[in-house]
Amino acid sequence: MAGLAQVMEQAWSSMEEVCLQLAPDDWARPTDCPGWSVKDQLAHICAVESVLLGRPPAPEVPIDAPYVRNEMGQVHERELICRRGRSPEQLLDEYRDVTAERGKVLASWTEEEWNEEAQGVLGVAQRTRIIGIRVVDVFTLEQDIRVATGKPGHMAGDVARFVFGQMAATMPFVLGKRAQASEGESVVFAVGPPGETFAVGTSGGRGARLEQLPADPTVRMDMDGEVFLRLTAGRWSPKRVVEERRLRVSGDKDLADRILAGMIITP
Repeated sequence: MAGLAQVMEQAWSSMEEVCLQLAPDDWARPTDCPGWSVKDQLAHICAVESVLLGRPPAPEVPIDAPYVRNEMGQVHERELICRRGRSPEQLLDEYRDVTAERGKVLASWTEEEWNEEAQGVLGVAQRTRIIGIRVVDVFTLEQDIRVATGKPGHMAGDVARFVFGQMAATMPFVLGKRAQASEGESVVFAVGPPGETFAVGTSGGRGARLEQLPADPTVRMDMDGEVFLRLTAGRWSPKRVVEERRLRVSGDKDLADRILAGMIITP
């Protein structure tokens, strides 16, 4: 899976690139991730890659943050707390260290090892799945930083296309299970770059990607690629992007609302 390793390297590199463009005041700016600053976003990646390298986790400390809602959130918050006293330069040094070491690990895996199960952030899974999640996470946090600091970019290329593909692949689940669409109902997602136009329909109680676009879908959603990725990351609300005229919805409004409510994929 050398290709996936390269995509991961590109995601790490682009995150470092945008961080090197930040002014001193940028690091404290709030992001669309509740409670986290720009600096916290970089610290989070340092923490996760460090833990995946087998390095000691942050010590147990009391957590008092209203945006922390579960045990995983507490783990992440402890890692941030122990890094909040570090300067951006110190965090960047750690970031370069952990990503370089993780890159060596990925490069060392054989095809067989890529398909073996291992411990990831969200539990035991195939390594291809674990690294795929890491690509999505790093890309999403990079976009959080870009949005917060007014530095748009990296919405083209292998990483953005990979993340779009991962999110688009979940839309059958969103339509069939979360939105509880009726038999034969369908939705067309017309998504700008790095996305594409694709359709999902229901059959036999399940959602599935349709090979052809239906002539008269139950719902159609037109949006740019950034909107799709921010919606699936749970960073922007449907109300916001509709008001900004970056999302246009036609067809069955009730079903559309249920789809939009269920589109948050990134944990």
